[in-house]
Amino acid sequence: MAFEVITFGEAMIRLSPPGFRRIEQAKSLDLQVGGAELNTAVAVSRLGHSASWISRLPDNPLGRLVANHAREAGVDTSHVMYSKDERLGLYFLEFGAAPRASSVIYDRKGSAIAAVQPGMVPWAKVFAGSKWFHVTGITPA
Repeated sequence: MAFEVITFGEAMIRLSPPGFRRIEQAKSLDLQVGGAELNTAVAVSRLGHSASWISRLPDNPLGRLVANHAREAGVDTSHVMYSKDERLGLYFLEFGAAPRASSVIYDRKGSAIAAVQPGMVPWAKVFAGSKWFHVTGITPA
């Protein structure tokens, strides 16, 4: 199937203390799914256009959480790859409260998308009939 927009990139789990608490004050963390390319595919789908997101996720409950998030928004995940060996990247976000700025801590080393190798994605099939490709600089880096 051809899609109007194809995106390729990492999704991560965002963990944030509720309100404007700092991590060292937290007793719980709120969980959200995010990632620039996935967020773009979700937005495109919500605007009524067809979108497919390509990525690599761990084959575990966190990976399935991310894939379910995409599918619930109407995003195609037929080219998402799954791995038994890698993990999902995390980031911790403290929302700022003036005069303190927001703060982010990334924990993404060894994430599943970092193991994508040439030839793993059938690009000719993915792009057939599609109109737009979206990727940011982080994934290729």
